[in-house]
Amino acid sequence: MKKIINSPVLMAIVIMFVLASCNDDDDDGTPVSNPVTFEVTIENINPALPFYQSGIFNTPDGAAAPGPVLPGSGDTYTFTFNAGSNYVPGAVPRLSFLTMLVASNDLFLAPGENGIPLFDSNGDPLNGDITDEIYLWDAGTEVNRMPGSPDQPGPSSDPAGSGTDENGLVTLLGGTGSEISVEITTESGTGNYIYPPVDELVRVTISNTGTVFTVTLENLSGSSNVPSPLSPGGFAIHIGDQILFAEGEAERGNGIEEIAEDGITTVFADYVGDNNGLIVPLSPGVFAVHDAGILPLFEDGQNDYGDGLEAIAEDGDPSALTTVLASVPGVTESGAFGSAPIGPGGSYQFTFTARPGDYLSWATMFVQSNDWIYTFDEEGVSLFNGNTPASGDLTSLVKLYDTGTETDQYPGAGEDQAIRQPAADTGAPDANVLVREITSPGDIIPATNETIRVTIRVVN
Repeated sequence: MKKIINSPVLMAIVIMFVLASCNDDDDDGTPVSNPVTFEVTIENINPALPFYQSGIFNTPDGAAAPGPVLPGSGDTYTFTFNAGSNYVPGAVPRLSFLTMLVASNDLFLAPGENGIPLFDSNGDPLNGDITDEIYLWDAGTEVNRMPGSPDQPGPSSDPAGSGTDENGLVTLLGGTGSEISVEITTESGTGNYIYPPVDELVRVTISNTGTVFTVTLENLSGSSNVPSPLSPGGFAIHIGDQILFAEGEAERGNGIEEIAEDGITTVFADYVGDNNGLIVPLSPGVFAVHDAGILPLFEDGQNDYGDGLEAIAEDGDPSALTTVLASVPGVTESGAFGSAPIGPGGSYQFTFTARPGDYLSWATMFVQSNDWIYTFDEEGVSLFNGNTPASGDLTSLVKLYDTGTETDQYPGAGEDQAIRQPAADTGAPDANVLVREITSPGDIIPATNETIRVTIRVVN
C-alpha cells in the first residue's frame, strides 16, 4: 500500500528544499492556476572513461615492501580485479598490463596493444597459462644499450631517466618460441643483442573465482642468458583498442616511459586513476504525477511494494509498474519513458500536465547493478512554488537507491546483472529486503551528478 505523509512541517521543509535547489532562470515568474504542461529530460552524462578497473603491482608476493621480482628467486607479482563476460552489451573486457625487463633501457613485457580478452565466444572466463599472449616491446624512449649498462636500473646505476633520449616509436620485438634480436648502441657503433624468447623470461597465469580474476607474473629469467629483474608495473581492464600504447606510435606520456625505463609506477597510477570508472547505461523507466504525501514508487526503509519497481531495478522493464500506477489513488498522471537503454550521450524525455500542489516521482535503472535505481526521494519533488511552476536543473535532488530485491554483485561484473544475465529475474533474493539510499557506493561508482542530469521546463 502506498504511504501518505500527513506532517505539514515535513511537507513545508520538502517544498522549501526543492525550490531552493531548482534553477529558475527559465521561469518568467508568472503565477498560474490552470494546468501546466511540463517536459522532463533525463540525460546520460556518464563520461565513459576508458578503464573499468586499473591499478599497479609493486610488491612481490610475501614481501613486506615494494621492489622488483628477482631472477632465480621464485618470487612473483600478483594482482586481482573483477570482470564480467560483457562489460557493456557486446563488449568483452580485456586485460592489459606491463612490467619492465630491467636488463634493458626501455624494454617491457606486455600483451598485444589491444589486450587479452577475458572471456571466449561462449562466455567462458580465461584461465591457465597465458604466456604465449605476452610480448617484448621497445618503448622507443631511450637508446638501447647492452644489458647491465649504467643507464639501466641497478644498484650502481645512474639516476632514473639518465639514458639517452631516443624519440622513437613503440616497437614489437618478439614473443614466445624464438630468440629476440634487438639493435643496441655501443661505444663503437651499433650492433644486435639477442634476448631469449619471452617464455624464458616470464610465466604469466590467470585464474578466476566468480567475477574475481587473479594474474600472477613469475620471473623465469634466472636460467636464461639474460637474468633480469621484473619491475613494478601497472594494469588496466578495458574494452577499447590500443588503450595504453600502439605499435608504431610514440609513447603517450601516460606512464609507460617511466615503467619501461625505471620501473617507476607513479605517473601510470595517476593516469589510470584519473581515467578509471564504470560505464553506466540507464534503462526505460516510469514517472508519476501525484498529490502531496503520496509515495507512489517506494517507501524508504521498507520492503518494495511489489508493484513492478523490482522489474525496473533488476531488468529495466517499466511495463508492470506503468500498469499499476494508472490506478493508484492520488496519482493524477503516469506513464513510461524510453523504449531501450541509453548509454553516455543518450537521453529520455516525457511530458505531462500538472496543477499547483502536484508532485513528480520517477525511476530508471542503474543498469550496471542487480537492483539499483536513480530517482528522487520517496516523496518526489514539488512542481510548483505556490502557483509558479518549477523549471531548471533538478539533478541535485537525484539519488541512487538499492531496492532490496536482489543480492548485490560487483558493479559492472555480476553475471546476474541485466547486461550479463541469461534471463530476466535470475539473481538471488537480497537478504536485506529494505529499500535504502546508497550513500557510500564505492570508488568505482561515478558520482550521481557525473552520470545523470535531470531538467524540467514548462512547454505551454
